[in-house]
Amino acid sequence: MRFTYNVGFLPIAQSNALMKYLTLHHNKYYFNLRVPAELVKVIGKSKISEPLSTSCTESDILKHQRLFYWKNRFEELRNHRSPEILD
Repeated sequence: MRFTYNVGFLPIAQSNALMKYLTLHHNKYYFNLRVPAELVKVIGKSKISEPLSTSCTESDILKHQRLFYWKNRFEELRNHRSPEILD
């Protein structure tokens, strides 16, 4: 089940964008990103989940850093795969 949080004074549409890639669990925000299907074997899991912060604002900033890191990492793995990984 996916929960939507109204973040303070922000309209619902903006708060939904703020919460993209974030989940709140036990008062802590987590970054979540699905691993592309072709890289699941390489990375060893289908979903990335990393703890961030208890602050929504700080988590939103950290989320962008983690998203940048993982998107670049996925691209590196796609470009430098060895033949045995393609099977």
